[in-house]
Formats: sequence, C-alpha cells, structure tokens
Amino acid sequence: MHGLSWGNKTTKEMFIVIAFDLDGVLRDLQGYLRTKYGVPLPSVWFFTYKGLGFWEWAEFDNNKMPLLAKPTKYYNTIRKHCKNIEIWTHQYPHWRPLTKLWIKKYLGDCTVRFLTTKQKRARLDRCKDTILIEDCPNFKSYDRIVLIDKPYNRNIKAKRIKKVGQLEKLLLKEGK
Repeated sequence: MHGLSWGNKTTKEMFIVIAFDLDGVLRDLQGYLRTKYGVPLPSVWFFTYKGLGFWEWAEFDNNKMPLLAKPTKYYNTIRKHCKNIEIWTHQYPHWRPLTKLWIKKYLGDCTVRFLTTKQKRARLDRCKDTILIEDCPNFKSYDRIVLIDKPYNRNIKAKRIKKVGQLEKLLLKEGK
C-alpha cells in the first residue's frame, strides 16, 4: 500500500495515496539552471531567458539537467514522512533514462508513473483515494491537487504549500 492513512480512530479508517510530481516538487531543475547559468525562477510556465526557453536551456546543457539537478527543499520532508513514494511525472522519452537514474540515486525503489498533465487528471478522477502534490499550472481542475507555490502558478486557485513546514504539517495530518 502506497501513501498515508486518512481518517481517525473514531471513523472507519481509509487509506489515501499521496502522489508527488517530480520536477518542482522533488527535483529542482530550476535551481540547477539558476546555479549553473543564472537563469532566474520564471514567473510564467513557458519562459525565455536570454532568448532561450526551458528546453533550449536543457539542450544547451547537453540534457545533463535531469541527472545532475539537486533535490528541492521539500525532498527531506517527503523522505522523512513517506516510506513508499509514488511519482507521477511528465518526462519526454529521451529524459526518462536519466530521470530513472536520478530517482534511483535519491529515492531508491518507488512507484514511477510517466503521465502527461491530462493523464494525471484522469488518474485522479478515477482514483478517489489519491491526492497529488504538484507545481504545474495547467490542470483543468485542482480537486485533490495541492500546489507547491511557484511564481508561475500563483494565478491558480488551489490549496498550496509555500513552506516546508506546511508540507510537513500536511503529511503529518494525512498520516494519522
């Protein structure tokens, strides 16, 4: 069983799956670009900096980013509170081998689902026992999605995590 239990001792306890997006939640691609090339955190999802968008920066970096990016500030809290991590991530096929190596290095054995945004939403709609921790601003509905607060998703009305302590509080609450 993946995820955390949901409920309390006075009601019938059920189990909830907390799935995590990878990039922006666990793996810090933007931090990698900021540290290596001075690319600022974008205020919009599709950005350009010095004439290059995200994928052009990835190519400029010879697509090393998916392997060399460090974990986000949320990583340690997720590892501390979640024994069986489930990842839902949208990865282009040429990034998947390096992404799998990153996951093996930082997360070990875990469930990984390669899903587009549309497929993530469809899975959430089917799996009523699941919530998703995400940063993407492109979902049609944010029912059972908790956003990691980023400048590029601040126009979305949704539950959000702005600080590590808020994520820890959420994981502790859902884990009881």
